[in-house]
Amino acid sequence: MSTQDARETWQLLADELVPVDLDGQAAWMLAEDEASFSAVEQPRGVRLLVASDLRLLGQDRTGRFVGPGLRPLSPLHDTFHPNGVLVDGRIVGVWGRKGGKVDVRIDAGLPRRTVEAIEAEALSLPIPGVTMSVTVTEWQA
Repeated sequence: MSTQDARETWQLLADELVPVDLDGQAAWMLAEDEASFSAVEQPRGVRLLVASDLRLLGQDRTGRFVGPGLRPLSPLHDTFHPNGVLVDGRIVGVWGRKGGKVDVRIDAGLPRRTVEAIEAEALSLPIPGVTMSVTVTEWQA
């Protein structure tokens, strides 16, 4: 989409948009969707997101995810670790898998029970006929 096309589209939708606060960042959404978004509960628990799930969250110009857990991308996001670790609606790390080996890199200082839940989620990946092993490493953002 060209810049001109984006401006024209934005102008056509202007009367249908409302400003919203997205983790402290100004954003816009369709007014008709506002009530349904307000009613959604924050995700609970641990989820291993694949790279395509992270792309759905989008990024701003600084490389931050625009969505749950607004945070900078780290050097840990590489070709082996393109996937995200979501805990209680916040991105707290990255992961990658090759065969039965899962490598997870998470924010330093997470509670031990959270680390154990991340390990359990990684071990539960449904890879038929493969025995899973998990390595979790903490890192400073």
